[in-house]
Amino acid sequence: MTLYRYQQVTLATLVTMLLSRLQNSPYWSAVELRENINEAIRIYQLGALRWKQRFIVQTIAGQCFYDTTTLPGTLDANDNPLILMPIRIAFNSEPLFFSTLDDMDSAGIGNWQIQTTAMVGAPDVPQLWGNVGLNLFFIYPADSAGGGSLQIDAATQAPIFATDGSGDGAFLNLDSGEVSTLLDYAQHISQIKRGGGKVQATMPKLKAFMRAVALQNSFFAASALFKKSYSDQHDRTTRPRLAGEQSGVPTAPRYR
Repeated sequence: MTLYRYQQVTLATLVTMLLSRLQNSPYWSAVELRENINEAIRIYQLGALRWKQRFIVQTIAGQCFYDTTTLPGTLDANDNPLILMPIRIAFNSEPLFFSTLDDMDSAGIGNWQIQTTAMVGAPDVPQLWGNVGLNLFFIYPADSAGGGSLQIDAATQAPIFATDGSGDGAFLNLDSGEVSTLLDYAQHISQIKRGGGKVQATMPKLKAFMRAVALQNSFFAASALFKKSYSDQHDRTTRPRLAGEQSGVPTAPRYR
């Protein structure tokens, strides 16, 4: 069992920690460091879906597709969408089964996009849901009467800090391991400004970040991108692990 120690860290603390990793070099401005931390947060949320929230919205009569960028109750005070991607959906507190567009199209349900709970042969309550990209999802069949309750458990937009210094006192809730994970990515992309060997030297930081994402997201861990570029399988094909591989003398098939 993994025990997490949650802590609150401010942007100012993250900037100080990142600068320390960069040997307190004046080569990067404070704005650049904040931007790199923001990018690390965005990428981490996109892959690990770390920040989540529950939203309750009402169904619209006969509507199959719902746009998460316009749903009432899912926008912030400035009418910006809060939802990054739905993860689970329930109708009137009953969980819906997840499906995909390909599954729906190949299931032999003719014109499923326009079917409602009032049609003959259709279920009398919605049964399925699925994502269409990040900002659109569907339910099947559509609620004919409308006014039903859709409970959406969703990953939210990543918390982003102001880069002008005005948000340096804002807090970010993370467990202790995640602080290091974010700084690994921010350190790597900071070195892109210098290029060459500096970038190459921080590649292990990027891999550590991607592996941390994979621990949180089984779909990413199973993806070809992760297996090809960041997994242990990739390491074993690109780095010699056996003594025999370095000396030319065959050894027992055991990794060091």
